[in-house]
Amino acid sequence: MVNHSWSSKGKYIIKVRSRDICKAKSNWTELEITMPRDKTIDNLLLRFLENHPFLYQFLQLILQRLIF
Repeated sequence: MVNHSWSSKGKYIIKVRSRDICKAKSNWTELEITMPRDKTIDNLLLRFLENHPFLYQFLQLILQRLIF
């Protein structure tokens, strides 16, 4: 997982791709990001996970193992 923050307001185009648990990669795609965000996160759990990204990854791993 990669994190980035923008110091200036504006719209940004970022190029991304994903990788699954088997290391298979998706095609590259472009996303438009607007800073600051238009929507605030009101959910307490989401805010907590946003501040603890490793916990989010750990929970994601547990859920993947339970599903497969």
